[in-house]
Amino acid sequence: MAEGAPETGPETGPGTVAGAGRAVRRSPLGGFAPVAGERVRMAETPFLAQVDVRADPLGEAAAGLAAALGTPLPVRPGTYTGPVTGYPPCSVFWLGPDKWLVVGAEGGTPQEGGPPGGGAAAGGSGPPGGSGTLGGGAAAGGSGPSGGSGAPGESGLAARLRAAAGDGHAAVTDVSAQRTVIRLAGPAARDVLAHGCPLDLHPRVFGPGTCARSTLARADVLLAAGEDEEFQIFVRSSFAAYLWAWLLDAATEYLR
Repeated sequence: MAEGAPETGPETGPGTVAGAGRAVRRSPLGGFAPVAGERVRMAETPFLAQVDVRADPLGEAAAGLAAALGTPLPVRPGTYTGPVTGYPPCSVFWLGPDKWLVVGAEGGTPQEGGPPGGGAAAGGSGPPGGSGTLGGGAAAGGSGPSGGSGAPGESGLAARLRAAAGDGHAAVTDVSAQRTVIRLAGPAARDVLAHGCPLDLHPRVFGPGTCARSTLARADVLLAAGEDEEFQIFVRSSFAAYLWAWLLDAATEYLR
């Protein structure tokens, strides 16, 4: 099978049923094999918890969110912080003067039937939390220190951020199902992106810790630069297969 090509088999389609009435959760790129070349590497990071946050950066809610996250909300345009060590580890991306995207490795676990109190989220492990941090209160699926719980299907991260904002003027929206993340890395990663992205991707301009909303192959994306020439590409789930195919085509000359 060619690298990056769709996998085939009885369990590759979305909504596959395994067992009596039990649906298998599939990511937008679950049928595509990772790419592992010397100059280009590409893989999906599915099921991340993603939460849109809007607040006055100088307001009460922002202070509560910063305390819960363990880091101030970034105020410099085009930057992000993280991953911040906590429970769960989170990255915070600047999207606008009063808007951020908080991304956690929680997996977007719905708030259904989880254990109350500190401890591990479903499918993960973590230290018992202390008061005033994301480690305190509920694991994914539980209720936080304020006793509130999120809406059905909402990630535990969103519920904890909403509790951290308290009564301050803020909006916290779970958008975990909106996008998936493609990780592109390797010495030729910038060259691949340059085939279809209008941003200035020179390392002096777009180095580690920077992010920007832009287009890639005419698809809307959030692009973030990390260490060791690794990039995170946040793309809407409905465009993921198209963008993967485009990236694979753009990377062909670097995979020979």
